Amino acid sequence: MRQIDNRVYLEDALLTWKVLDVVYRCHELKIERVLRHVRVAGFEVDAVAEAHTLDKEIRRLVGFELKDSDFYKAFNQAVERREYFDYFYVVIDLTTRTIVEYLLDLGREKLNGIGFISALDEVVVLPSKFRKRIDAALTPKRNFDKNQVDLLEFIRKKGWRDLKEVENGS
Repeated sequence: MRQIDNRVYLEDALLTWKVLDVVYRCHELKIERVLRHVRVAGFEVDAVAEAHTLDKEIRRLVGFELKDSDFYKAFNQAVERREYFDYFYVVIDLTTRTIVEYLLDLGREKLNGIGFISALDEVVVLPSKFRKRIDAALTPKRNFDKNQVDLLEFIRKKGWRDLKEVENGS
C-alpha cells in the first residue's frame, strides 16, 4: 500500500483562492480542482490546477511552482516541468517590482511561456502563454485540505509579519 506524505509547507499558502481567481480571469479557465504536491514525469510539482476552457470545455492543466523568495530556483524548476502543462506559473512571495527586475535580468527569450505571479501583491506580473502539453500521468504525493491552506495563509500573511515586528522591537 502506497503511503501518503502529509507534511505541511508554508509555501503551500502562496496559492490562495485570490491567486486562482487571477489565473481564471487571465485565461478564462474554470478551475475544477487543485492537487498539491503532484509527481509528473519524475518531477514534483507544488500544485496543479485541473481546469476547462469556458467556451469549449477543453481540459487544461496549470502547473504552479511555489517559492518564498528564491526566484532563480523557482524559475529553473519551472523550466524543467513546463512541457507537461498547458500553462505554468511561478508564484513567489516577492513584490511585483522585484519580480520585474528579475525578469528583465533573465530576458524574455528564456521564459518559454512561464508566467509569474506576485503572492505578496496577488497579481499576475507576466501571464503564462499557452503551450500544448506532453501527456504524463499525475500522481498526488500528499493529501491536503482547505483548512490547512487557510491556516497557512493566515500564518503567512498575518502571523509571521507580527512575529517579525515583535522580534525587531517595533
